[in-house]
Amino acid sequence: MKRWVPRVIVIAAGLVIGLTGQAQAVAIGDQFTVTFTETVPTPGLVATADITLGSGAGSLFSITDFTAISGGVCLTCGLTSENLTKVSFDGATLGLNGYITGTFLGGGGGSHSFALALTDGAVPSWIFADVRMEDNRLETARGTYTTAASVPEPSTMLLLGSALTALAAWRRRIKA
Repeated sequence: MKRWVPRVIVIAAGLVIGLTGQAQAVAIGDQFTVTFTETVPTPGLVATADITLGSGAGSLFSITDFTAISGGVCLTCGLTSENLTKVSFDGATLGLNGYITGTFLGGGGGSHSFALALTDGAVPSWIFADVRMEDNRLETARGTYTTAASVPEPSTMLLLGSALTALAAWRRRIKA
């Protein structure tokens, strides 16, 4: 085997490992998808939401955007106000701690206030409390959640592709 082949393999492996590590780092502006699974009162009901990370200190980040995108539990339908200042995202565990509060208009047009409490533990969990303002009726739901990183940015994939193309071109030049 030629002397340069092991070096090319080591360089390629280093690039792949380095780029993979960069793609997994958590930074301001990153987006994550949170999947909420209800355990009470309707076991198995699922909803998803996208979150966007704001400023951070260490591994803790604020959340600048929380948008429900699908599922049987609509956490932001008819939203009229939302307060994200009391919730944080832990980049080390991909967990959420704190609570989101706000108001929304229900299906019949009535006003509601809500609090979504989030706890990052051995089993990440949530409790959703909805108060219908006309009659002060409280409804709650609870369950578990999982957080997954959104698809890596296209620029990360472009950088990996460029590195592999450069290695292939370098190899052809050495062969010639």
